[in-house]
Amino acid sequence: MPARIKFILNEPRNPKNIGASARGMANFGFRDLAVVNPYAAAWRETRSAVAAGPVVEKAKKYASLRAAIRRQHVVIGTSAGYRRKEVRRWIGLEELRTIVDASVKAKKSVALIFGSERSGLSNEDLGYCHYVLRIPTDAAVPSMNLGQAVAVVACAIRQEKAPRGAKSEPKAEISVEHLEVLVERAVKAFTDAGLQKGWDPRRTKDRIRKAFYRWNLTEIDTAMLHGLFGWIIKRTSS
Repeated sequence: MPARIKFILNEPRNPKNIGASARGMANFGFRDLAVVNPYAAAWRETRSAVAAGPVVEKAKKYASLRAAIRRQHVVIGTSAGYRRKEVRRWIGLEELRTIVDASVKAKKSVALIFGSERSGLSNEDLGYCHYVLRIPTDAAVPSMNLGQAVAVVACAIRQEKAPRGAKSEPKAEISVEHLEVLVERAVKAFTDAGLQKGWDPRRTKDRIRKAFYRWNLTEIDTAMLHGLFGWIIKRTSS
């Protein structure tokens, strides 16, 4: 299972938290760590630490979250959730286990994203996620230390399989890279057809993206939508 699962730390600032996250991953057999736009001093200190383990030493650095997830099929963000009113894809730890297990069996890659210590994942970051995991913390102390959150998620994935009859199975077959191509084509079709008049282009694109990720499109779905948008673009340009 671990080979297809990537843990992504988005803009971490504290070297101790990066190290603790790597340790938490290693405790449960995970090795694939990616770090997005880390605070420079924190990254240098973590990488040069005498006790830096194999997970940190092999960690990949990316300039953007989109670059880090571009080849992933199933993207799962994390959030305390108490101030997120627009998210519609909430899952809990039980659903997480089911989704990850089914994804790996189907030979799909999975990315688990953790936000920065200061602000977590932004709404824009969550827009790239097929699901958003809410760890059941107490409302009085909702946020967790980054390393603790990683360890909890890693442990949850490695626990026993979900009970028979669980219905939450991922349908996502399309990588983030291909979904973003579809998003761009949809935006062009909407624009060429005159459907964006009076609308904010960025907001429209965000709504289209959220819809596509929420729908967990299959290859057949994607092919149909490409055909539809292509037909619109061709008709409006002739």
